[in-house]
Amino acid sequence: MEVILAVSRWCPSCPAAEQVWRKLSHKEGFAFRTLDVGTPEGRRLSLEVGLKSVPTTLIDGRIVHVGVPTPAEARSLLQGERP
Repeated sequence: MEVILAVSRWCPSCPAAEQVWRKLSHKEGFAFRTLDVGTPEGRRLSLEVGLKSVPTTLIDGRIVHVGVPTPAEARSLLQGERP
């Protein structure tokens, strides 16, 4: 399982979302990375999946959440549930 958090340097909410996912990835042991939508790779991903806002969480290439998840919401998303 891979969690990608689409972020931007100008986004005031992105650091909080990153903190939730980074902390959970250390506890749960899944692959996690951030991807800045301002980079070529980030722009490519944005077009492929139709990103409209940041922070956006993708799990295994699919958009599962927009905004800053609570830790409980993030855990539910990992289990395939929609909070």
